[in-house]
Amino acid sequence: MKQVYYLLKVQVRCWHCGFTVLSFLLLFPFSGVHAQNWNIDDLITLKGAPDSLNWFDACKDAHGNMVYAGNVPVRKGDTDIYISKVNPQGLVQWQDTFSRAGMDFGLYVATDKESSIYVAGVTGTKFDLDIIVLKYDSLGHRKWSTIWVGDSSLTDLPNAIEIKHNGEVLVCGTTFTNLYNANSISLRFTSSGELIFEKQYRFFEKDCHYSTVSSNF
Repeated sequence: MKQVYYLLKVQVRCWHCGFTVLSFLLLFPFSGVHAQNWNIDDLITLKGAPDSLNWFDACKDAHGNMVYAGNVPVRKGDTDIYISKVNPQGLVQWQDTFSRAGMDFGLYVATDKESSIYVAGVTGTKFDLDIIVLKYDSLGHRKWSTIWVGDSSLTDLPNAIEIKHNGEVLVCGTTFTNLYNANSISLRFTSSGELIFEKQYRFFEKDCHYSTVSSNF
């Protein structure tokens, strides 16, 4: 019997600039709303409650497992990216944390036809965040990580990640050129994490790229 889930993603946007400042995902199995707590309970028990900036995402792999990407606090001002894989019965298959700088957040997650896992997030400090992309195989072994740094020493944010059939990784997002202006960005990486394409788009003072379209690359 096919398991059905209700996924509710809640986003809070800044009224001034329009960017997402808080995002989290709620999982409701069809069999009962009370069952939604199983993964969050495991997360809190094993790694601690997520940081107050609870960026969080989830997707399903080719075998029906749920893959989660988010963050866990280490100390004040210091968070690590958190990735976990959970089977359809709600049992954690594996989990990993990734730490590079003071603030590391997993924002978006995607899988390919081989159930490899790709996470797009940010790494850096409060006002100098860069885009980071990580790849894991289906068993939880980290294969590579790569960082994209914008032209200014300000914030770069991914807004979506997609995997093409040939294994190329597409990431779109936003890069701040100064405190008041931001450009949309499109990035493409090889299956081994090498950057092969990048493009910035500017139409208005603040441009946000919120989705990827494979046919356009």
